[in-house]
Formats: sequence, C-alpha cells, structure tokens
Amino acid sequence: MFELEEKIYFYVLFAIPLLLVAFLMLSIWKKKKQKQFADHRLLSRLSPEKSVFKLYFKLMLWCLAIACFSIALVNPKFG
Repeated sequence: MFELEEKIYFYVLFAIPLLLVAFLMLSIWKKKKQKQFADHRLLSRLSPEKSVFKLYFKLMLWCLAIACFSIALVNPKFG
C-alpha cells in the first residue's frame, strides 16, 4: 500500500509536452535559418561532425529529469 502526499505536483508533468513542442518549434526554426544561410552541401562542409543523437539525448534527459522531479515533489510513501 502506498500514499501520495502532495498530488498537486503531478501538474509539473505538463511541462514535458510543452518542452517537446518548444523543441520541435526550435528545430523547425533552426532548419529554416540554416536554409537561408547556406545550402545543404555547404552546411555539411562547415560543420561535418554535427551530432543529432546528442540533441535528442539531451531532450530525453530533460524530460526524465522533469518526471523524476515531479515524482519527488509528490513524495510517495510505501509501506
């Protein structure tokens, strides 16, 4: 049996979809600005080792951190 002390802090989890929407809008804006700056061949030459994995990994870590923070604020009690 478990008890949740402060259930109101589950609303913090709504920050995750907001973060995902902000990330999507930012990546669309970046692509548009890069296309205005130079063509794809030149951009790949200017930044040859651009990692997409790091960007998505960082987003995943932020979402996981928000979720863990929310669960910690709720303060579940077991036993």
